[in-house]
Amino acid sequence: MLAEIGQDRRESRALKLFAGVGLFIMALALRPGIVSIGPLVHAIQTEFGMKHAEAALLTAIPDICMGVFAIFVPALGRRFGSDRVVLFSLVLLGLALVLRALAGSPASLLLATLLVGIGVAISGPLIGGWIKSHFSGEAALFMGIYAAGLGVGATLAAVGSESIALAGGGWRLGAGIWAVVCVLAIVSWKRLTSTYPSKPHASHVSAAPARSPLRSGRAWLIAVYFGVGQFICYACFAWVGESSRELQINALSSGVNLGLFAAMIALSSFLAGIVTRGALDRRGWLAWSAILSIGGAAVLWLSPGTLGAMPVLAIAAGQGVCFALAMTLPLDNTTSHHEASQWTAFMLFVGYLVAALGPFVFGFLRDVTGAYRAPYGLLVAASIALLVLTPWLKPRPREAHAVA
Repeated sequence: MLAEIGQDRRESRALKLFAGVGLFIMALALRPGIVSIGPLVHAIQTEFGMKHAEAALLTAIPDICMGVFAIFVPALGRRFGSDRVVLFSLVLLGLALVLRALAGSPASLLLATLLVGIGVAISGPLIGGWIKSHFSGEAALFMGIYAAGLGVGATLAAVGSESIALAGGGWRLGAGIWAVVCVLAIVSWKRLTSTYPSKPHASHVSAAPARSPLRSGRAWLIAVYFGVGQFICYACFAWVGESSRELQINALSSGVNLGLFAAMIALSSFLAGIVTRGALDRRGWLAWSAILSIGGAAVLWLSPGTLGAMPVLAIAAGQGVCFALAMTLPLDNTTSHHEASQWTAFMLFVGYLVAALGPFVFGFLRDVTGAYRAPYGLLVAASIALLVLTPWLKPRPREAHAVA
């Protein structure tokens, strides 16, 4: 009997390891389509004669899509099945990356970018529901793995796209090569969902009726919190490389500083999932994440160059923890995977529309003041807002989550 129990536990651990690896590989594909444009934007502008406002759409469109389209995703998941909808999104994303690399005009480039944004937008809300369905007791760990995959994908794109372009591949290969990662993600997701298929009727046995996030003050609080965090994160994704060069914070190139930022987000997201996996209340960790962001942004605001890349890494560490744990908040406050998907979609809808303002407001302040120090002062204020909101993010009692 003991031997059988031990065998069952080993098999369970092996399956969880398989699920974690599969989820990580799938997540790798969801950020290069956004982040890869930053290092290549100058070459794209030169070829198509695009103005800065037009080129800004290449990063703004996917961000807006992640907000606008996310709100419709739970209904798509219920209608066609979450597993199939995520698979469709990965196929669409891969095709869109190829189309963008082959674009012959600004219009076709922006249309392909819109398809990239839709492909990225569809997956996010459904992943939260999938984790809620299969690993509700370890949501922080698996959301940390998912967030780490997003961060590693962003890091590879930040560093790799420019390197590929400079090595002779040009911006087209640098932007389109990430379709290969989509193929790997498709294979991984198909294997993952064959082992852990979605449970289409799980919501009918929940302990409480589904609550609309539109009518929940807590859902709005979570959405605003997530939005402020992503406002900071995407402002940095857009400008941390260029601002680090202009502020001369260290001797590293802008691409390397952006890569360091993305890599630290990946690492801190993953560690946050591991460290907080058994915690019932993660507000202490959320508070520390805000403090890290405050400290890093404050140094770049008041005294850039005094600590090298440390302030950039501090902001990234704070935002990595913030993202991973914020993604668990809908799971901590819902009773079924369908409800979790609805709340996650609502959080992404509100949050990414707020986040889309980050790059523009940061850049606007740079234009108005003629320097990057004031924009980092804005990030200090945003990080303080995160800290102020944190005490209100107490999760629902664990017994309220139980599923009959």
